Order: sequence, then C-alpha cells, then structure tokens
Amino acid sequence: MKPITLVVLLVFLSGGIAQSAPIAGVQLQSCEKNAEGEWIAHVVNVSHKEVETIAFFYGASEAAFNTTITPGETKDFTIGDSGEPNTTPAIGVVVYSDSTAEVADERTFQSVEQHRADSLLTLQQANTIIEKHKASTARIADTTKELEALAATQTQYRKTSGPTVQAPFLREMARELREGIISADDLAAENSKGIAHLEQKIVRLP
Repeated sequence: MKPITLVVLLVFLSGGIAQSAPIAGVQLQSCEKNAEGEWIAHVVNVSHKEVETIAFFYGASEAAFNTTITPGETKDFTIGDSGEPNTTPAIGVVVYSDSTAEVADERTFQSVEQHRADSLLTLQQANTIIEKHKASTARIADTTKELEALAATQTQYRKTSGPTVQAPFLREMARELREGIISADDLAAENSKGIAHLEQKIVRLP
C-alpha cells in the first residue's frame, strides 16, 4: 500500500482567485461533461518529469488528484460540477516527483500543501502506533485496533487550520494489516519513505 498516492481530494471553497503563470509542463487538451453532468478533463504530460499531483480549479471549487503521470502520458480525470454557470476546470497546480511544482492558482496551491501536511501527519502517527505495539504478542490486532480508533476520532469537517490525520488512510492500513496484505514492518517502512518524501518542501518553478 502507498497511502500518499491513493487519495482523491475534493475541496469546496469560496473567495477570490489569485493566479500566477500558466502551467507549461501539463496541458489540458479538452474538457467536457459526461452524462452525469461531471467534468471530464483530458490532460497530457509534455514535461520531461513525472507528475505526482495535479489539481484543478473551477469557480469556487477545487479538485486535486494524487496520481502518477509519466512524461508523454495522457490521462483523464473526472471532476464534479461546481454548479456555477460559465465555469470550466483549469489546471491550478502540478507537483512533480522531484518536489518541484508549477502553480497557476494560489488558492489551489494552498490546498495542495494542506493535503500534503495532512498526509505527513497521518503517516507519522501511523508509524508511532505500529512501533508502540512492536513487542505485543497480538501485534496486528492491537495495531489495527488503535489505527481504527484514531480514524474514528476524525470528522468529515476540518476542526483546525493545522494538519489533521486522514481517516481513510488509517482504515486502509488497518485493513491491509488485518488481511495479511502487508506486514507491520513493511508498512512502517513504506510509511517512512512517504514521510521522507513529504518532508521535502515544494520548490515552485518560475
């Protein structure tokens, strides 16, 4: 399991839009609505670098996807409808695997950074729990119980402006441990790699 690459983040915000230079490394080829009224965005990575996050903004709404897009690859993204007239999605942020980023919309970039902080805190707390029960004779049972207990403390709505743990990540870790898909030690090792990556500050490209 790779928790930092599984989640789709959808955020609805209001306020003005602060825009920077347009995105050069990933192009939005087309965007149309499907039968359900959702936007389908077709993008292509024209850079020489691998993309790990792409975020769209449309009106007062944002949708960010943590997904790999290799150089030259095209990919489709399904984006909800904001309900605002005369609004179509545009690429607001692209984060590359080397922790550099192109930013066209400042508000969207703030949301991406918040999501990375949430992911970092989630992995850190999960590893604390895994280490806590390392010597337990019922290691998997004790670990999954505490992971799920931590997930249960989280609500749908953010209570603080600071980082918060992501309940779906925690539940997915617990499920994979319980089903024997991954060992506690291997999960901790994967989480540590994710932590090291997320601790790198994003460098904005000019």
